Amino acid sequence: RAQLDDAEEEAAELLKKYRASTSALCATQSEAREAECRAEAAAEEARQAKERLAELSARLAHAEAGHSHEHHETERRLELRNKELESSLELEATSRARLEGQLARLRDAHEQLASELASARAKDHQAAEEVRKLTRQLRELKEENSSINAKLSEVTRAKSAAESAAAAAAAEAASARDEARLAARRATALQEAIAGDLSSPGDSRDTDSENDSYSSDESIGTFLANHKLSPSAPSRNSMQLDSQK
Repeated sequence: RAQLDDAEEEAAELLKKYRASTSALCATQSEAREAECRAEAAAEEARQAKERLAELSARLAHAEAGHSHEHHETERRLELRNKELESSLELEATSRARLEGQLARLRDAHEQLASELASARAKDHQAAEEVRKLTRQLRELKEENSSINAKLSEVTRAKSAAESAAAAAAAEAASARDEARLAARRATALQEAIAGDLSSPGDSRDTDSENDSYSSDESIGTFLANHKLSPSAPSRNSMQLDSQK
């Protein structure tokens, strides 16, 4: 934006100089035309004076000797007038040459300012194109950043859900392991008790032991069924934990 403002200021300054140069050029051209008119008028006056001088010289040629003094004085005045006119012509020619030089310099300055103005306009256009390009790139980057943030949020949510599921599975597996250990200890205790009862004599004791063993086995089976466990197969939670490991 700063480059665009600088280019606009430079273009405005060059346009101002261009207008001033054009005004000066027009004024100089007007002065040159006036000087040319004055030079033409002076040349016409000199021509008329020469014609008058020639006419008077012709008249004086036919005059008598008594008019020689008057003729000489008139001729002298005419010569002085002729010299004045020639000096005026030289001055007008010098002024005209000077004005023509100024006109040439103003034309050169006018062309240079026109070239600088075109260059400034080109720079202004280039700066505007650059600003539009940067604006488009910024918009694309913002859109890409928004897409990346959305994907990152989705990944974060998925990661959080996976971590929560893993934590729940780990807790469930730990609870299942604790319950399995407890069941194993109870089964071991029951087996030891059954083994002790079997080694004791008496039918009544055997009958009681069989009943106790049946009750204990039924209790263990009920526990394993409630927790979906069996002595020969691993639990679902332990399998999930092993797969996660």
